[in-house]
Amino acid sequence: MMREINWENYALVAYGLLGWSPHDFWRSTPLDFHLSFKAWKKTNDVPFEEDFLNRADLDALIQNFKKQGL
Repeated sequence: MMREINWENYALVAYGLLGWSPHDFWRSTPLDFHLSFKAWKKTNDVPFEEDFLNRADLDALIQNFKKQGL
């Protein structure tokens, strides 16, 4: 079962923590985002919770990319 993606939370991380532009965020893959956030947390000594982008979230992002033809 897919659940709605909370784009606001992902955008806040991308823009606020990672310093990405909207273009960077919307052109990145789910894996790009996940690894970038993981790297930021490791660099800043913040524990990384693997389930931040859990399988359900990743599946929903993949489906969204497929719908957009990406």
